[in-house]
Amino acid sequence: MRTFGARRWRFQPRPTPPRRFPIGMKTPGDFSTIFHDEFDEALKNGDLTISLGKVPILDVDGFQIPQSKAIERYIARTYGMMGSSDLEAALVDAFAEHVRDMKDAYTKAKAAGEQAKFFEEKLPDLLGKVAKSSTAPGPWLVGTKLSYADVVFFAFLTDFFDDKEAAKKATPSKIQ
Repeated sequence: MRTFGARRWRFQPRPTPPRRFPIGMKTPGDFSTIFHDEFDEALKNGDLTISLGKVPILDVDGFQIPQSKAIERYIARTYGMMGSSDLEAALVDAFAEHVRDMKDAYTKAKAAGEQAKFFEEKLPDLLGKVAKSSTAPGPWLVGTKLSYADVVFFAFLTDFFDDKEAAKKATPSKIQ
């Protein structure tokens, strides 16, 4: 059985003990928050070299995986959420990259003070194209079961935007 552990950084004045919870069914894990003093010490000791001095880092049986998106995709592959073939896996990756592109477009619109236009025009257009490009039956974006693409889109549409109602209004039913 694999053992998972992750470290992420949070600045707080006093440390708390590591939280333990499983990832998936029957998978032990140690998921801890690394605090400012611990982060500085880990950086000084070279413990964060694999991540270029950053967190998060996922430890899997002593093997370290840096970068949040690499960690997400590793977990998705491990738990069968990258599609049922290499072609479906490529589509899952493509849909995840679409989210990155939409985040970039929103960030530019927000910087220009054009959030309303983004929600009224740009986001519905982009999400409409995503919905049309999904040929999966049922509610899924890729394949016949929940995939990493579905999780990424859910997180994007429910957590990313400041104006969640505008994002929901712009979202086609295929993606909701």
